Amino acid sequence: MNRVSRLREAVTVEGLKDRVGALALGARMLREEVAQGQTEKEFELRARLGLTPDRTPQLEPGAGRHRIELPNDKDKEGTT
Repeated sequence: MNRVSRLREAVTVEGLKDRVGALALGARMLREEVAQGQTEKEFELRARLGLTPDRTPQLEPGAGRHRIELPNDKDKEGTT
């Protein structure tokens, strides 16, 4: 097939339909790939931040319970 016959085929109604269909297919595939990548990255980020799918922080057992150690009066007497 030479260039002229390919060009004639490309500018026919059927040729243009094929090109538009291929463009639409490529755009749909790109959109799906981007959406899949976005979902994967969001899952990784949520896992790293400890978030559950309903956007509430996930606490580990015992989290939030901190002990504050205050100096004893006996310790103060021994240092002066």
